[in-house]
Amino acid sequence: MLSPGGSSSVDQEHPLPIIRGVKQPPVSVSVIELAKSAHALINNKDVSPLSNDAERLSKYTTITSKECLPGRDDAKGEINPNTHRNRECLRYVQKNSKPRIGIMVTPGYISNGLGNWIKESLIEVGKKSGNELEVVITAHVPVYGYGKSHGFSKLIRVTLPQPFDSADAFLHEKLQEKLDSSKIDRMKPPSKIEIETLVKLLMRWQCRLSHVSAHTSMISITLDGVLYNPQMALEHILKFVFTNDWEWEGGKGDRVWKDINPTKEAAAFIELEDTRTTDSSYLKRVFEDVKVIQAQLEQYLNLDASVTSIIQNAFKEEMDLSEDLTHWPCPSFWEGVEKLKLNSWLVPDCREGHPWIKCTINRDKCEVKQDPVCD
Repeated sequence: MLSPGGSSSVDQEHPLPIIRGVKQPPVSVSVIELAKSAHALINNKDVSPLSNDAERLSKYTTITSKECLPGRDDAKGEINPNTHRNRECLRYVQKNSKPRIGIMVTPGYISNGLGNWIKESLIEVGKKSGNELEVVITAHVPVYGYGKSHGFSKLIRVTLPQPFDSADAFLHEKLQEKLDSSKIDRMKPPSKIEIETLVKLLMRWQCRLSHVSAHTSMISITLDGVLYNPQMALEHILKFVFTNDWEWEGGKGDRVWKDINPTKEAAAFIELEDTRTTDSSYLKRVFEDVKVIQAQLEQYLNLDASVTSIIQNAFKEEMDLSEDLTHWPCPSFWEGVEKLKLNSWLVPDCREGHPWIKCTINRDKCEVKQDPVCD
């Protein structure tokens, strides 16, 4: 069993935070009840929206929840406007490799906590069923190109609402591995340029993921969806990942892939979560993190009336620049924004000699070089 306290199970890029000064819920409180409480917090109507433009908000929501489900587009025989071929949701598995699942998260306590919860569930169900998977949690956007370039068989995008996502990323950048309430109280609030940069960078991350969803199998899991019904969200994830629809390079060979019952497995995993304390449960830790970060977000919004307009102006500028997050390529992570740690955390992983990522598109190489012009 993976443990939130064990170093082997925690994503090394954004390790599970340690919370101090936060009261731990009793074990007897069910996951469903804790989720309802956290769900009510992030749906607080006093927190200002990104925009007063309902049409723009609708477009943003559509893009950031965009998916590519095997069988959906293939069955319709849709034509991809770029390749002029039947649109596909690729599920490519490299030769001599296990199916590789990418859990795409923005850097932050909530997003990484959800990522680790999803990863733990996939590994546990994989072990029980005898299906071998490689599960990778990362904030680095997949490189441009099709599935054979970025190396993932299927992708799970974890999406947090804005500006909650920006607050999560800001605190993570400043505090790193520890979500310490006493340190938060001594922190300076984000500056105008930091707020603008956080909003724009995280929108560009969503833009990049939506481009990948044009050809690679992907589902989008929202924080709101997990808090509304964690069991239903997990069932959706398990059904997507464990469906036997892989495209094996060189043929399936003697590989055996066993069917699972997503409904039964999701229910069993949530029952297991009910028996855990916050210190041993990624999901319960997420519920506690939501309280801390939501309270801090509301404090930032109430400190200065201009914060709301800064967020909304940044949103509008980015939607204009990216043509509502549809322009190809997406704006650079270095274009017209401040240089934070976050920029480097989001760019493609183009390390020399990477075992399964092929970085061949010049735009990706420029992102690594911090070159927004990319002539």
